Amino acid sequence: VQVQLLAHLGNHFGGICTRAVQFVNKGQARNAVALHLAVHGHGLGLHAGHTTENQHGAIDVTDVSIEKKLLKSILKEINEETFNMISVDGDMSTNDSVIVLSSNMSKTSITKKGSKAYNIFIKMLHRVMKELSEMIVKDGEGSTKLIKITVKNARTDSDAKKAAMQVANSCLVKTAFFGEDFNWGRIMGALGSSGASFDMNRVALFFNNIAAVKNGQGIEENLSKLNKTVKKKQIDLLIDLKNGKKSCGVTTCDLSYEYVRINADYTT
Repeated sequence: VQVQLLAHLGNHFGGICTRAVQFVNKGQARNAVALHLAVHGHGLGLHAGHTTENQHGAIDVTDVSIEKKLLKSILKEINEETFNMISVDGDMSTNDSVIVLSSNMSKTSITKKGSKAYNIFIKMLHRVMKELSEMIVKDGEGSTKLIKITVKNARTDSDAKKAAMQVANSCLVKTAFFGEDFNWGRIMGALGSSGASFDMNRVALFFNNIAAVKNGQGIEENLSKLNKTVKKKQIDLLIDLKNGKKSCGVTTCDLSYEYVRINADYTT
């Protein structure tokens, strides 16, 4: 087990820090984050394969004094914004779950929404769960790139999420990223099959803030810049549907030869 100190944050209820702990299992790293307030919290993220929205593996523990109903509502809210916004390969496992446990041993008590303690706790728990969820994607089986997809100006929240998830789970899109090819045609194809409502002739695409598509057409003058930027380890893909005001962000990874080898060789 390796423990690495990542960062020191400010002074909210005492010193706050974030740590990452790596657990090696089946040749893949398993990640954990620890959050220290006067309240203590630890998170463990598991399973970096067979991962998509609505399923994942993580355990978060804290000693904050809080009622079960309130803690459950906090978990549900943050989970929708973190673990339910990641995908490694679009598959699910039967035992995937996210759990938050509290010993209620801390003198810090959270009894209602909106209090100072509540606001700080939810902010820090969100940070832990966000880091854990992204660690799981970074640790995706055979992954070589982290891809952050943002869909903006969708007609509805549902349209934004459908579009983002369809692109994130597209094997053609993911293999193009592995091949370091900014194949915008595959992205447009995934958008078209997402079920989201938009006009393809208005869509704009950006790779790391470099325009690739405007009004549904490729921008040839940026070819050199685009070819260079897709070689980076992290790619921020912005998709502007220009059909509303809703947005959604999903974190995913590429699909490599190594992913195929791991899952072809692995047996229960």
